[in-house]
Amino acid sequence: MRPSERLRKSLTVDNLWQHVLKNLRTPRYAYDLTRRLKGLKANMVTVYSVLYKLETGGYIKKAFSGKGGGPARKYYVATNRGVKELALGKKILRKHLKELR
Repeated sequence: MRPSERLRKSLTVDNLWQHVLKNLRTPRYAYDLTRRLKGLKANMVTVYSVLYKLETGGYIKKAFSGKGGGPARKYYVATNRGVKELALGKKILRKHLKELR
């Protein structure tokens, strides 16, 4: 694998938590989230694993909804802690980019 391909992978799939938190600034259910992350080539199992770890760490929380009379869905949304962690991750990436300039 070329170094640039490894970099792309490490910034996308290997750091999927950043993309998940970014997308959970508004409540979303897991399947919708998986569709939004499709371009990152992250499979559903990986997304659920990241959701579990983020929820366990207190970075996201579940909210249930039974809108439209249909079955209740589990929606996930970022907590204040998750928003702060995403901001820290962005700061780290900006610093790294600055060092490469």
